[in-house]
Amino acid sequence: LAEVDPMYQYSLDWFRSIFLQSLEKSEKSDVLENRINLINDYFTFSLYSNVCRSLFERHKLLFSFLMCARILMKIGDINMEEWKFLIVGGTVIPEVRENPESQWISERMWMDLSMLPSLPKFASFAADFAKEIDGWKLIFDSTEPHREIFPGKWNEELDTFQKLLVMKCLRFDKLPDMMQDFVAEK
Repeated sequence: LAEVDPMYQYSLDWFRSIFLQSLEKSEKSDVLENRINLINDYFTFSLYSNVCRSLFERHKLLFSFLMCARILMKIGDINMEEWKFLIVGGTVIPEVRENPESQWISERMWMDLSMLPSLPKFASFAADFAKEIDGWKLIFDSTEPHREIFPGKWNEELDTFQKLLVMKCLRFDKLPDMMQDFVAEK
């Protein structure tokens, strides 16, 4: 958080205090594994609540999304290759494909969409995108594209996080809205 704004600096004593409070105030259990889970849940929520109190409003979604994503990574629900794609974009030079519709698909958008197939789950995405171009145009033109149903098999094949990757390529301006829905769902 200090990278986002230098004002966000939390001391080890502050962090330790929240942790000790979690030990005291969390629900008790005689089963060690249950007790650890109860402490972890209480601590996670307490840390989240306390940090959010100190954040500027514009940074709360970012913090919420990052915390949610880290929890999902820990349990294996987010693939690290897909995470890297969301953060830095594609790093593989895509197979050169002709832009199927130059009217509404910018060169940058087509380049990003063409990089998605470098991820295993998206192997046939670029080819399917060209086949379902009218359905994707409806999403592109929508005022709430992050809530639209994806054309073809992609609505069922992709999880919510993977749909974020498509939205990043298709309508980057709506990525924060989709991130908010993602955090609310997860």
